[in-house]
Amino acid sequence: MNLGVSAERCYPDYQTMFAEEAKRDDGIEVVSLATPNLTHYEICKAALEADLHVICEKPLFFTLEEGYEIKALAGLCRI
Repeated sequence: MNLGVSAERCYPDYQTMFAEEAKRDDGIEVVSLATPNLTHYEICKAALEADLHVICEKPLFFTLEEGYEIKALAGLCRI
């Protein structure tokens, strides 16, 4: 199946993708998390730290502390 994604933009993991895309003028600006639930916090945090917008399916997190941390990273916290 051809998905139309250039081979140079296929990465082994999200950490590499975030780092390599940040170097490109046409790099990604948003990520959609549709991964297993237990990975949402980790990937969301990494994306926000890479200055990316995040769209995430539910559940977003498993603890209140994770939610507060992500809220702060996303610039929504007024603490």
